[in-house]
Amino acid sequence: DIEPYVDTTLDEPLVPEPPEPGSIVSESVIDELNMTVWTLSNGVTVWLKPTDFKEDEIAMQATSPGGWSNSSLDDHQSAAIAAGLVQQGGVGAFSAIDLQKALAGKAVQVSPSIGQNTEGMSGSASPEDLETMLQLVWLYFTSPRQDETAFQAFMAQGRAVLENLGSNPMTAFSDTFSVTMAQGHPRSRPLSLAVLNEIDLETGVDFYRERFADASDFTFVFVGAIDLDIMRPLAEQYLGSLPRVERTDTPVDLDMDPPDVRIEKTVRAGVEPQSQTIMAFTGPFDYTAQNRVGMRVMAQALELRLRETMREDLGGTYGVGVTGGYEQIPEERYTVTVAFGSDPLRAEELRGVVFEELRKLQAEGPTQEDVDKAVEGERRARETNMRLNPYWAAQLIGAKASGQDPRFLLDTTTIDAVSIESIQEDAQRYLNEDRVVIVTLLPAETIGRQ
Repeated sequence: DIEPYVDTTLDEPLVPEPPEPGSIVSESVIDELNMTVWTLSNGVTVWLKPTDFKEDEIAMQATSPGGWSNSSLDDHQSAAIAAGLVQQGGVGAFSAIDLQKALAGKAVQVSPSIGQNTEGMSGSASPEDLETMLQLVWLYFTSPRQDETAFQAFMAQGRAVLENLGSNPMTAFSDTFSVTMAQGHPRSRPLSLAVLNEIDLETGVDFYRERFADASDFTFVFVGAIDLDIMRPLAEQYLGSLPRVERTDTPVDLDMDPPDVRIEKTVRAGVEPQSQTIMAFTGPFDYTAQNRVGMRVMAQALELRLRETMREDLGGTYGVGVTGGYEQIPEERYTVTVAFGSDPLRAEELRGVVFEELRKLQAEGPTQEDVDKAVEGERRARETNMRLNPYWAAQLIGAKASGQDPRFLLDTTTIDAVSIESIQEDAQRYLNEDRVVIVTLLPAETIGRQ
């Protein structure tokens, strides 16, 4: 006999006993950004930027140095997924399902995260649900739950997914690229049943608790429909009461560096007559605002040139994408990726076209028309983003994490400085043919292959 399902709802407040509040010990204003900065008695820093972009939205970001780089190699798999394990378990007295029911009808969400070099939180709420958002933040710091039932369901689902992933040629393609870029570092192993089985619930939740045991080095950013008078007592109560530990957290350099030589690999998998190619140029980077803009515009100019040649003139691909990325922690470095799909019989030809075009860009520079298009694209993206609360929250937290003065977000001279010559110089600097990883996916049996 099977007992009928009985739906239950946990009828109690998220935080039964409100925590003892801390206090704001210092306050300053960055006038250019219309931003207020509070330092709380437990060391927490709070950045607040009221906007009128959207009347019913407050976006939140939080960050602290550390991340899963602080885990041991044996605990890596559990540490890397620790925040997800906690989200599956819920907080306080609430399981994940109970929490979903308790938040029904509210415009609020909070998600903890642990990346390689930082831990943090993100969220959003309507002004009416601001206190609920801060209560969830407090609970994710102080009362993460460990739910064995939810964990076993997650593991069963993961095993089912992995059974199908093995037959997907794109899995072999992406795994090969990732492992090559990390030079076979043991923390870059592709997901498999053996790797999945290394995840331990208790180890993961313990690592999560350790990462969030000290809030004193956290910075919280709030952007949107904020009333500072309403925010002040809520921040003091729920952020000012977060735990503080006398310790110094920093990310650990795991030496997961990309190769500094040229590497080419071919993956043969699947039967579909299609190919995928990715090229990644890497190297050291000077992490300035001007260089970041220059990198993005150079990548856009190269994409315009490749799209015209490879798709319009040669009809060799439906699409080609170029992305310029950069990071500051643990080391300042860049990655420019070129990716495209094609007929397997034309993959080698089109790889050659990519190198021909980037050499032209290095030797001659872009056309003025391409410069204008790339710069206009950067300007339009900036104009759109500058009216979005989540964009401001993400950019401000990024500035804090990298130690930059957030006023750089107002600087438009970086775009004005882009020219034919600057793009040409950036192409020469960043598109190094002797420092590139090239991975190509071809079907196991290529028609016409000898």
